[in-house]
Amino acid sequence: MLTKSWAAEFDSADLRVNAVRPGLARTEGTVGCDDDMLEATAVQAPVTQVGAPKDFARPNVLLASPGAGMIHGAVLPVDGGRLAVCRQRAAVRPCLVSRPCGRRTARTIRHG
Repeated sequence: MLTKSWAAEFDSADLRVNAVRPGLARTEGTVGCDDDMLEATAVQAPVTQVGAPKDFARPNVLLASPGAGMIHGAVLPVDGGRLAVCRQRAAVRPCLVSRPCGRRTARTIRHG
């Protein structure tokens, strides 16, 4: 919502506003997390792997490039397809949502 609001606010300033919604990644922040939990969460997405920081850097470079001149007010999910799959599965069964470092809980993800 903030991305769209800023896109509308800054369009006259010739600025493009976009965002990347990152998925699960192995970073310094997940060092203490259980590897089994990371893998169990990752297999829910079509890509079935935990991302690396470079996987999230590349889309940011794209959005900042002249090649993305017509992209404005977008939120790009970079999660291996997990968001798309969870939206479809939510009607049938809940998706597994990870809590920081080890605790997992099942809940239905609702998107507006």
